[in-house]
Amino acid sequence: MNRKLLGSTMYRPMVFVSSPAFLLKVSAMVWGRFHTGTVLRPRVEANSARLDLTFPERLLPRLIVEEKATAYRAAAEAAGGRDVSAVVDEYSAERARFTLTWS
Repeated sequence: MNRKLLGSTMYRPMVFVSSPAFLLKVSAMVWGRFHTGTVLRPRVEANSARLDLTFPERLLPRLIVEEKATAYRAAAEAAGGRDVSAVVDEYSAERARFTLTWS
């Protein structure tokens, strides 16, 4: 479903012409437009990114955080990443951290 969305007319120009690193660098800005009251802070390196997500207590259950990691995995793949992995490293009632890696 995420791949289909990223291939739509609205998202295709941004996703398919960028790299995973660029896409994840701008992820905070895009996230902020759609997820009011939450904050996404990406730390991007050459072939990996760590995304720290903070939110009001109990707003996002772990399952939703796992879905967000999957969505970012699909985006990194659409931007040309190969062998992309997305793992939720930490989760609590007010924050989560997930790591993406690609080649």
